[in-house]
Amino acid sequence: MDYTLKGGIIYSTFVSGLTLKTDLYLPNGTENRPCLVLVHGGGFFRGSRREEPIKSYATMFAQNGYVVMSIDYRLSFPSANAVQQGVQDTLAAVRWIRSQSIKYKIDDQRIFVAGTSAGGLCACGAAYMDAQDFLQSNLNHSNEGWSNSVAGVANLWGAVLKLSYIEQTESPIISIYGKSDTTVPTDCGNSFGVSCCGGKAINEYCKTIGVRSVEYPFDGKHGMGNKTSAHYAELLQLTFNEMLTFFNSIT
Repeated sequence: MDYTLKGGIIYSTFVSGLTLKTDLYLPNGTENRPCLVLVHGGGFFRGSRREEPIKSYATMFAQNGYVVMSIDYRLSFPSANAVQQGVQDTLAAVRWIRSQSIKYKIDDQRIFVAGTSAGGLCACGAAYMDAQDFLQSNLNHSNEGWSNSVAGVANLWGAVLKLSYIEQTESPIISIYGKSDTTVPTDCGNSFGVSCCGGKAINEYCKTIGVRSVEYPFDGKHGMGNKTSAHYAELLQLTFNEMLTFFNSIT
């Protein structure tokens, strides 16, 4: 399926004048389509909405009928506020795209969020953290008045800050991670200067409380390795297939 790329759209503006931007990947000729908010990795101090594998995932989802919103967010590591700010910006992005659902022909009940590494923490936080979990100083008030709920989440070699954030009625999740990841723990440990729990721990916990959860552990470490290798290309396709199947199963 062909798509149109609209780049550099502002989705959030702060009183300070700071703006956050998104690239939209818009499938041609479809109505009432699902949407995926994509959040890049980079340890909360680097990265962009146009890096790999985010750009490839965005293209692949758009070619399969999804409106894709690839976002930038505040990068403030080593500040202790970095994770909360990233999550807040992701929530603002969800609210913004929901506010544009008629314009972009989106089914606002099928908005999903996915992120790699640090972006996985943002995606999980957007799905599972509540208002009381944030410091007031980290809030992003953009697009208030619109719901920031998501229908499902994909955590790619990322984590959730606390398993207890996930409650019985929460959104379903797929966790994709390298079995030998030492950058972000697959169980519970420390990464990005904070305690967190990775994909293996998330999946096990969700099973105990009745939240739908799928995991896809692959042979490898953090991320998918050398971007020019055949292994990377294979993993890119496999991980995309897993996400697409998972999101398509949510109605």
